[in-house]
Amino acid sequence: MKKALAFCLALLMLLPFAAGCQKKPTEQPNSSQNDTAAETDPFDDGVPDGLDYDGRIFTICCPGPDEWGIESYEREELNSDSVNDAIYNRNRELERRFNIEIDTLSLGSTDSMPSDFAKYALSDEDYVDLLAVGYYQSGKPLIMNDYIVPWNDVPYINTEKPWWNSNINDTLSILGNTYLIVGDVNWFTMPEVPACYFNKTLAADNKEIVGDLYQTVKNQEWTFDKCYTIAKQMTKDMNGDGVFDENDRYGCIQNTIIGVTGFVYAANYNTVVVTDEGPQMQFNTDKMIDIIQYLYDLCCKDNISYVETFDFIYQSKGIPIFFANRALFYFDVLLFSETFRKEENDFGIIPYPKFD
Repeated sequence: MKKALAFCLALLMLLPFAAGCQKKPTEQPNSSQNDTAAETDPFDDGVPDGLDYDGRIFTICCPGPDEWGIESYEREELNSDSVNDAIYNRNRELERRFNIEIDTLSLGSTDSMPSDFAKYALSDEDYVDLLAVGYYQSGKPLIMNDYIVPWNDVPYINTEKPWWNSNINDTLSILGNTYLIVGDVNWFTMPEVPACYFNKTLAADNKEIVGDLYQTVKNQEWTFDKCYTIAKQMTKDMNGDGVFDENDRYGCIQNTIIGVTGFVYAANYNTVVVTDEGPQMQFNTDKMIDIIQYLYDLCCKDNISYVETFDFIYQSKGIPIFFANRALFYFDVLLFSETFRKEENDFGIIPYPKFD
């Protein structure tokens, strides 16, 4: 069996964890040299010059469908898009530096990748070097079936470096073993950040209610209560028929897949905490009950929110409402802002409100 390494990455609707077969480089790191480099230059990767893998193919296995996962790791050509070209140039530099060839493999989906990966993990060939796993699935099968090994002793991987996310990596550690890591290479964690969009036209026309949202944020006054108060005042039955539908005005557009859960993150709340006794669930707490009550009031009372469930942006009914100046706030991830470039009505972006 070829055990794999585990690694976190974010994709469109996916937060991949990556796993790869552990390979011994031709030269082992000198810990004293690495410590010195870390003190003098925080961006020194500590990898010595002269590592040569003799043209070895480095295969990155990504979840499907189509090119979602692969596009996070590899791009075939330059096209003047900043992200595309950065990934392309990075990979070509790595190929030159270590004399390797980077290849990709699309395998499984967010619910089936562990089982689909089993045949590679159980083979005698080092076929897959890095495995991306969607966040909709658990990494448990990879760990329990001994398909992956911790990153702790992998040469040249120093999770204390500034390009690794120590908060996530420490949270995902199990009994001192780091099976899953995330860092700047997981560039899609940035567009997956939840954000609050606001309609600038509505905000300007209702300044006595909305105020200056940017200044509200800067003043540390952008809270759950502030958001609720503004949103409730913005809701209006536009045609007076007593029925709220796509033709009326709302304080918020809520996407139940991503938008609502963003409030839990914004409240600085962890639903699971890793302790010395193992993972502890934190659902039955006073704060979690307060968060749920707030979301119920915001989404289910007084027609404050137009709530929808959709998988992709082109299925949304709420987004057209937002850009037709019939909703003040729209809660979702930064990713969608790219598709809003074609819209004529201007919008602003602020963080989710704080708990208090």
